[in-house]
Amino acid sequence: MAPTRILWILRPIPQGDALERRLGCAERKRARGFGSTRRRREWVCARVTARDLVARLLSLPPARARAVVLDATRSGAPFARERSGRRLPVSLSIAHGGGWVACAAAKGAGLRLGVDVEPVAPRRLAVFRRVLSPAELPAVARARGRARDVRLTRLWCLKEAVLKARSTGFAVDPRTVVASPGRGGPGWRRAAVRLRGRGRAWCLRRGVLVVALAWLEEGEAELVQG
Repeated sequence: MAPTRILWILRPIPQGDALERRLGCAERKRARGFGSTRRRREWVCARVTARDLVARLLSLPPARARAVVLDATRSGAPFARERSGRRLPVSLSIAHGGGWVACAAAKGAGLRLGVDVEPVAPRRLAVFRRVLSPAELPAVARARGRARDVRLTRLWCLKEAVLKARSTGFAVDPRTVVASPGRGGPGWRRAAVRLRGRGRAWCLRRGVLVVALAWLEEGEAELVQG
């Protein structure tokens, strides 16, 4: 059986408002409702990026691509539909952090797919004790300085990606997701994740950013940059 193709993209959030021209009327009205300029630009960039990725994945012509509507389930998980309400056969996950948007998509609705992105920054181990499992703590405690910050960021991203894929978010204790980011290096690196059921996860280091992607379905997956 051929691996499932997961399309992913990492896009910087622009400082201007040019992307708003690519929104529909209802979306522009919603964007104007954000009190924070930073939050509005994150939201706009995420919408445009997700729509672009859906169009590429489904090979939609420009007219159909512009008509893609992004919506969310009660749990907050994003999905794409047509204006008629018909849900498109694609699964989505969207994240933003450190001035960037990350998005991942795969063909088929309702697939358990999650992505997260975070900048590497100084992080207090005392705070992370609430989210790290006993199996994860020793390696973090041994690390020092920047190496500890990188490892904590990778663990956080992996847990968030997995919990997004499960559509639970942090309503589930993150300590139940036990992760080992593996060694760093160029490109996506397979990470070890232990949780109930099957699952695969990967980490990507891009400059000061860490991106994590989780795939909780049967079968292998192929990561393809969008």
